[in-house]
Amino acid sequence: MRILLISHHRKFKAYQRRSGSFAKILAKRGYDVTLMCISDDALFQLREYQRDGVTVVETPDLLPGKMRSGWDPWGTMRRMSYLSGKQYDLIHAFETRPATIYPILSYIQRTDTPLVVDWSDWYGRGGIIKELRPKWYQAMFGSMETYFEERFRTLASTTTVIAHALGERAVSLGVDPETIYWIPNGVFPDLFLDVSPETFRTKYRIPDNGKILGFMSLDVIHDLPLAFGALKELVQEDPRVQLIMLGNRSNQIAKLAAQYGVSDNFRMFGYLPYEQVPEVLSCVDVFLLPFKNNVANLGRWPNKIGEYMAAGRPTVTNAIGEMKILFANEQIGLTAEESAEDMARQVRTLLNDADLRTHLGSNARRVAMEKYSWDCVTDELEKCYQTALAQQQQQIQSIAEEV
Repeated sequence: MRILLISHHRKFKAYQRRSGSFAKILAKRGYDVTLMCISDDALFQLREYQRDGVTVVETPDLLPGKMRSGWDPWGTMRRMSYLSGKQYDLIHAFETRPATIYPILSYIQRTDTPLVVDWSDWYGRGGIIKELRPKWYQAMFGSMETYFEERFRTLASTTTVIAHALGERAVSLGVDPETIYWIPNGVFPDLFLDVSPETFRTKYRIPDNGKILGFMSLDVIHDLPLAFGALKELVQEDPRVQLIMLGNRSNQIAKLAAQYGVSDNFRMFGYLPYEQVPEVLSCVDVFLLPFKNNVANLGRWPNKIGEYMAAGRPTVTNAIGEMKILFANEQIGLTAEESAEDMARQVRTLLNDADLRTHLGSNARRVAMEKYSWDCVTDELEKCYQTALAQQQQQIQSIAEEV
């Protein structure tokens, strides 16, 4: 079966995260998979190549940096041109920004290809655009963001959602609940190491006798003040407590650490080669996943939780949205009230109880391997695809009977 996965993300993000991970697993299972994403840097040239059994198509974009996110008309038209000569048995769109939905609309006008639409973030209506974008951006693009997020949902044969709140929102827009599949993000647990926290600390200049907290972020840092507040509380009692952070390394984060007075107990590793990430994460005693009660978080499944679990360490988070459900069902850490004081209290409980840390960490690694590996979540995705294809066959049969 020929499957097109089409994303509005740049290649570095698309290939390492949701769409790319599905693509790699599907290709391993024998599907003919094409992943279309936006080039990290190309302005005019379309690039097509094979990687991990996947046909990767990087389309150009005239916008700079983070603006390469599915809004460029030139990139959209280039995608439409490319797809005009292709044939697929199923299309899976990751969100419905112009660079994904318009090429799809152009394609399905001449075919009966079933369409699956993914919803993996709550952007408009008080979501990410409110939390992560400046007010001028909200004023200028808020209505457009919401329009493209909602307008085309009922076109899908089936819908994949990363959060139950997004499924409920899809139903409110007219999507049949029977066609909605909840599919969280996964992790590749085999990449992570089942070793003691001290194993790699010397290599990365992390104190052997330290009490190490961990935090990861590709781009979402709006909950980080809660982590710094908890760190401040903990450091006042024990100066050996340190927080290490992987990913985003902006000046804004360093300034925030200084505001909380924890700069000496905070270290940013930035973006590391992915083969080093499991080593650094293994140095952690307890992971932090601050998760405030806001609309953006209700529509999220944070990527980092899979990596935290795979690393075999407990996590302290807030019982909001998908994290409320996950931590209620699985013994992988502790939940705290939405305050720095209670976050610190729960972390302190884990730092002071090695047996509890080991128990919850072992559970977390088991859950990652048995329930949240990309292989496991792709099993559910295949069921979604089978439903979409079955619906297509029913429609064809119905038309034939009418004729």
